[in-house]
Amino acid sequence: MDKIINAFSLIANNNSNITLLIAGIGNYYPSLQRLVKNNMSNRIKFLGEISDTPGFYRMIDIFISASNFEGGPITLLEAIASNNVVVSTKVGLVPQLIEMGVKIILLKNSTTMIIKETLEHTIKNLNFYLDETKQNSNSISQFSQENFRKNFYNVIYDIYSKEDKSVYNA
Repeated sequence: MDKIINAFSLIANNNSNITLLIAGIGNYYPSLQRLVKNNMSNRIKFLGEISDTPGFYRMIDIFISASNFEGGPITLLEAIASNNVVVSTKVGLVPQLIEMGVKIILLKNSTTMIIKETLEHTIKNLNFYLDETKQNSNSISQFSQENFRKNFYNVIYDIYSKEDKSVYNA
């Protein structure tokens, strides 16, 4: 997240109508707050824990995840379902989502300069990307809570039905 803050700080002076909203609370929250320079404190907002997740996604146009390691991430799926433009590293489910036709802007890596350049390009072409993402929520319908539950139970069933039960008969 520090690289996103640094990249945003580099482009914010040339883009007076952008604000960085940071949702959630984690171990790095205090150090991230210290990283924000006084002149950026009105442009970078720490929202803390979000109780109205759909409302949060309606407030934003671009969702960025510059993680190097992720299991999902669930927040990425939420942003896609909300028709936000998604910028992400190639982690977790991202390769599979792209194969399914989900429009995701990939970061080549998570360096500050790559994030800066990608955000500048995305902001410059925002209307194009917003149009492109309108189909994304259809592409991820299989990840709905109901479908996720069904698929989860099917996977667990498959694992246990194929398991070698002889180890329990010792």
